[in-house]
Amino acid sequence: MSHDENGQVDLNEGEEDSPARIGGCHVRVLDIAQYHERWHMQPEQIVEELGVLSMAEVYAALSYYHSHKEEMDAQMETEEKLADELEDQVSKPLKEKLAELDAGVVRYHLDRSCPNSLGQALRDRGIDVTTTPEVWLRKASDAEQLSYTHSSHRILLTKDLDFLGLKQDPGRDHSGIFYLHPLHTPAEIVKLLTKIHEHMDARQFINRVEFL
Repeated sequence: MSHDENGQVDLNEGEEDSPARIGGCHVRVLDIAQYHERWHMQPEQIVEELGVLSMAEVYAALSYYHSHKEEMDAQMETEEKLADELEDQVSKPLKEKLAELDAGVVRYHLDRSCPNSLGQALRDRGIDVTTTPEVWLRKASDAEQLSYTHSSHRILLTKDLDFLGLKQDPGRDHSGIFYLHPLHTPAEIVKLLTKIHEHMDARQFINRVEFL
């Protein structure tokens, strides 16, 4: 093993399985280069995120990378291709399980009859919500709103009784409609919607209407 001219990078020349690393903490130069080149992280961000490097060590690693750019770029591409192959071959069951779990996550969409404060209150509780203005549906018809919620797997929240007529159409599937009772307070509605999000599976509301 030798060191580069600034003494920060350990060089394992000719050792294919022992790439250049930062002395002391043994972080690979390649990893630092990836953070900088692929994730567009600045040196100070790399120092903060990894927590084991000094600014001088990060600059030394980047200097080494730029001095060996062609070789290290090729190594980066090789590792990325290998990761893609392994993800497809090994992690397919895990990805399928995650997709199944994701399909059951309750997400909401607020139509134009719902106040934006309701959406913000739900977001404050970590719930995925879209609103009509955010997704450029301010002038959309009720049918278009319902189509959006179905394609994005969201339950439609509304105070508009016209949606109840749309759900009677046997050829129109939807991901669920929650009609919000006008006499329920915002706090009561948020409590109900939060409990549904935390404890229920979104798939059980497909093509159903609930009155909250």
